[in-house]
Amino acid sequence: TNLPTNSPSRQTNDVVDNGSPKVYQTPNADDPNSNAKGLMFSIVTKSKAISITDLGIIGKKSGEKDVSIYYKLGAYSMDEDNDWTQVLKGKVSLAQEQIVKLTFDEEIAIPAGETASVYIYSKNGQLCTKAKEGDSTEADDFMLKPGWITKNEFEDLVEDKWGEFEGEIFYLSG
Repeated sequence: TNLPTNSPSRQTNDVVDNGSPKVYQTPNADDPNSNAKGLMFSIVTKSKAISITDLGIIGKKSGEKDVSIYYKLGAYSMDEDNDWTQVLKGKVSLAQEQIVKLTFDEEIAIPAGETASVYIYSKNGQLCTKAKEGDSTEADDFMLKPGWITKNEFEDLVEDKWGEFEGEIFYLSG
């Protein structure tokens, strides 16, 4: 049985929040070479569950524009709009070529050994790195896999163009 404690502590999917999140900065965050309005990518956890609390994205242009972030457990497909959970929607002040931290309305909980798909749509655009299917980037607790680029929110897939997320991932690990 869980007894109440004096200090708040959230438990989500075997992840206990007892402190500050870890921060993972992608290897090419200082030198992205592409951009997208919509970027879809996957996060595959290793032996521990993680809970993502925030993402730091890099703006293509400065200004206050609409940004939406969605996720779903499992692999992504452009035909499954209704399976996505929106964790952020609203006007965000992005800074050109600088990481801006965006805090979610709800954490993205990913069980150990599982995949979650994330989709970021920024009307002003975001910076990313050119990639191809099968590429991946290793972090301590997870692996990032690049994904599709879109011109509009969940629409207009850019054929044969893949992007790797660049920025920061703030997360708790179990």
